Formats: sequence, structure tokens, C-alpha cells
Amino acid sequence: MRSIWILTLGLVLVMLVCGCTSTAPSTQPTATSPIVTGTTPVTTTPKVTSSETTALPGVIPSSTTTQVLYSTNDIYKHFVDIAFSPDYPSINKWNKELVHVAITGNYDSKDIKTINNFLQVFNNYSSTTKLPKEVQQGETLGDIVLVFLPESSLNNINLDSSWKISKNPENGTINFIYKTNPFQYGVITHTVYINSDVKGNARTHWILRSLLLELGFPGETLTYPDSIFYSGSDTVTSLNKIDVKALELMYSTKISYGMDLYKIKQLLFIDSSGSAPIASPVLSTPNPRASSTPSAAPTPTPAQEGTMSAPTEAIPSPAAIPESTIRPLSLAIAGLFVVSVGIGIYAWKKW
Repeated sequence: MRSIWILTLGLVLVMLVCGCTSTAPSTQPTATSPIVTGTTPVTTTPKVTSSETTALPGVIPSSTTTQVLYSTNDIYKHFVDIAFSPDYPSINKWNKELVHVAITGNYDSKDIKTINNFLQVFNNYSSTTKLPKEVQQGETLGDIVLVFLPESSLNNINLDSSWKISKNPENGTINFIYKTNPFQYGVITHTVYINSDVKGNARTHWILRSLLLELGFPGETLTYPDSIFYSGSDTVTSLNKIDVKALELMYSTKISYGMDLYKIKQLLFIDSSGSAPIASPVLSTPNPRASSTPSAAPTPTPAQEGTMSAPTEAIPSPAAIPESTIRPLSLAIAGLFVVSVGIGIYAWKKW
């Protein structure tokens, strides 16, 4: 009878230990250590919905953009490139609160629209000087006067050394003529003669360049092909973001009329280190190779094929064993020890 009783207690203990050491399925994901094999993982790129598309500023008439980062240093260097030239060794910005802009000669409705759009952009970013909401048509007097004449008439203008001629380097066509030291009719008048024979994007480009010249931007850039100041092309018809930032800087209270290049560099470049870049959408060139179809996985090289032929497997990491599995096991062992001691004491007393 004692033997049966002891065997029964032993069976109960075995069942108790088995029940305590078994674990329920874990709801937490199990960490695994991947084995490098010949199977290449495919990364899925999330689709961008239309609600995530950022609207463009009005200075860039395009729906296709690429995000470009311009640092503060980029903006300052661009500013120096376009704010100075051999004819303008110092800052030549306007100090007036309102600068009148007029147009006369052989202009058309598209020219008016181009100028009025620019006036709006300028007023949006200038914190000091403002331009009128609309250009004055048919006027010959004003702070800035754009005169549209055919090239034959431009060639007959009696020019002195204070006048400068902008020409197309490829064919010698006159783009516009401007005066470096404007003084006319007893008041300062910035008169620019624009070649009315120029058509298309080049016409729009040189209208904007002549306005920007008279507003204090006589320079050019070789760095940004999408800039209105890019010297390698006359097809850009709008200001890009870094152009707008340079305009905003020029007509802020930080820049003063008459500052030379040394003063500007001392003012800007010293406090520009470590500045965070700013996002800027700019015109992008369509990529004929771009496709919405996911690209194929790379083909393994012969060396890779010899060492990476096994299918992908996952080995459980020791660190991934749930803590709940270890704790019941410890409790079961402790319980087994206590019960065993109790049985031993009971058997010793009876025998």
C-alpha cells in the first residue's frame, strides 16, 4: 500500500512539472537572426498619395518638382554672385518705400502679365521697398522704365560710356541696353531698352533680368541652371527658390545700400556656419528611365551563387526566449524540491 501511495505521488509530481514547464503560444513577435542566403529580400516603397504632395510657390510654374536642400551658406554665396559685378562693386538696392515701374514702346499683353506677376512676387518677399501692383503702361517717366524697341532702333541709339549692352554671345543679338549711372530729366530714372524682336522664353527671360538688374542684381551664376541668373541659358522664365531667398535677403533690413563685397562677406559668412538647410522645390528634368514598376532584384554573382544557395531560414535568438517560459520552470523545480522533502519526511516517520 505504501508503494502504491508513493508511486501515485510521483506520478502527480511528474504531471505537475510537465504542466508548469509547458508555455502557451506567445502573442509577441519572436526576434530572429537571419541567415544570409541566395534569396534577396524585396523592399516595398510606400506610395505617395496626392494629399501628400506639397504645393509649389507661385514663382515656379510647374507641377513636377524635386526637393532640393539649400543651406544658408548656399543662399549667401548665391547672393554674392548676383548682387555684384565689375560695374557694380557695391550694393545697389533701392531705399525708397515705393519704386514706380513703367513700360512703353512695342510691348504686348504677355509682357504686361510677365511684369505684373513679377511685381507680385517681389512684394511678397521684400520687407522694405515695394513695387506697384501693376506696371504703368505708356509712361516714359518713372523710377524704372522698360522701353521696347526693335533691334534696328537699338542700333541707332547714341550711347556713351555709361551705357552697357547685353548681347547673345552666340549670334550677337542685343538683349537689352542699360545705363550704369542713370540720371535723366533732373531725377534718377533707370531706363532699360529691351529688344522687342526677341520672342518666346528668351523675351520673358530678358524682361525679368532687366527688372532684376535695376533692382540691384547685376551678377550671374554658373552654379544653378534653373536660376534666372544662370549665365549659360536664356530659357529660364521664372525665379527659383534660391533666387527668391536672395531677393528676400537683399530687401531685408540686414543689407544696406553701398555695402561693398568685403562688408557683405563679413556680415553674412561669419554667422552662417552650421545652419540647417531649407527644402526647396525646383524644376526637375523628366527621367525617361523612371517607372512605377518595381525594379528586379539584383542577380547574384558566380561567387555568391556558390555560397548562397540555401533557402532563407530563421534561427531563434537566445534573447528572444520569453521570460514567461523561464519563470514557470523555476517555480516547478522549487515545488518539486519541497514536495520531495515532504514525502521523505512522511516516509521516514511511517517506516
